[in-house]
Order: sequence, then C-alpha cells, then structure tokens
Amino acid sequence: MVIQEQRRHKPNQLIRAIGNCGSGVGSRIGGHMRVGGKWHRRVAQRHGVSLIVNEHRTSMTCPFCGSCIMHPKKKGGRLNLGTSACINGSCPSVKISMNTFGRDSLAATCIALRGFGQLAGHPTL
Repeated sequence: MVIQEQRRHKPNQLIRAIGNCGSGVGSRIGGHMRVGGKWHRRVAQRHGVSLIVNEHRTSMTCPFCGSCIMHPKKKGGRLNLGTSACINGSCPSVKISMNTFGRDSLAATCIALRGFGQLAGHPTL
C-alpha cells in the first residue's frame, strides 16, 4: 500500500534532466575500476522524475540560436576556457550584448533545453 502511494504521480513534481556522460554505458573497463554508474540516477529518482539527456556538445552550443560558440582570449593571448561567447550576428543574445556565458551554466542550460525537447517531442532542441 505504501509503495503504491509513493509511485503515484504527485502534482508539481520536480523533473530533472541528467546528462548521460559518466554513466559507464559502453565502457570496456569492467569491475571496480569503472567510475560512474547508476548512482546519480538512483539519487535523482528518489526526489522526482529524471530524464537521461545526451549531453554531447552542450558546452559548445549557444542556448539561444544553437550555433557554435567560441572561447574569448585573455590579455596574454591564451584562451579563457571558463567563458563562452556566441559570435552569431543574428543571435538574440548578441543583439542585446549579453552573449557571454559561464561554462558550467551554459552546459546546464543546454541540458535543460534538451530535456524539455525530449518532453515536447523535439529531440533536436
């Protein structure tokens, strides 16, 4: 009885989009040497619904226009890998001069958009 109550759909339930990288799928390394696994999915499923999202190129894609981004250079000429900037002239973020994103927040936003695309039936978002 308690298990059935826990499995019911709750209103306003949290939906998490989790990247599939590091889950150990398709790895040739076996046994205790393999890092990752199902622990992240299990923890997320305790608190709500979790979507497994392909996170390929999420840190290299602009969430507004979908084009490739570039890393700006520092004063010394080296690349700043913690920051990403969209250079597409027709992108809405470039038009309002807010085209610079942090690496982690950019990847999290793109993973969330792909999760929404899976729910809406558009896996290419």
